Amino acid sequence: MLSFSAEDFMLVLEPYNTTIWPMQIIAYVFVGFALFFSFRPFKYSQKIVWVILSFLWLFNGIVFSLIFWAPSHFFGYVFGICCIVQGLIFLFSLKGTDLLASSESPVYSITGIIFVLYAAVGYQVFGYYLGHIYPKFFPAGLVPCPTTIFTFGIFLIMNKRIHPLLD
Repeated sequence: MLSFSAEDFMLVLEPYNTTIWPMQIIAYVFVGFALFFSFRPFKYSQKIVWVILSFLWLFNGIVFSLIFWAPSHFFGYVFGICCIVQGLIFLFSLKGTDLLASSESPVYSITGIIFVLYAAVGYQVFGYYLGHIYPKFFPAGLVPCPTTIFTFGIFLIMNKRIHPLLD
């Protein structure tokens, strides 16, 4: 069977979050650093952001998806492979350009900030009201859903090409 229920997914979150503690705190520090370096235009800002995104996506793929989710559901393998590929793309992008990070459009920056804040805070607030309380919650950077929203927010803030091969 390819479908899974919310209850099945929540059963994965509890052992995952208790096992990786205090990684949630470290992930939020990384989220803060990525946001800071997305706005801080110095020579290695973009590379620092790519390293953080690469780490978070590889962690999502290897630890969350393959180790915790895949044993109970087929989609864990699919998501794991996709997350690992995404992490490797960010890692590969380190060899690319030295473009400075920072948005040229305030609309993109504001939208990106809203995405990042929703992934880091809003997701948790809404989750709380839905009963997703620690350890059954979705930490930003450590599960695919808020990590995807966070990544798009960073892209909007940086407003630069993702990789020189895409030009």
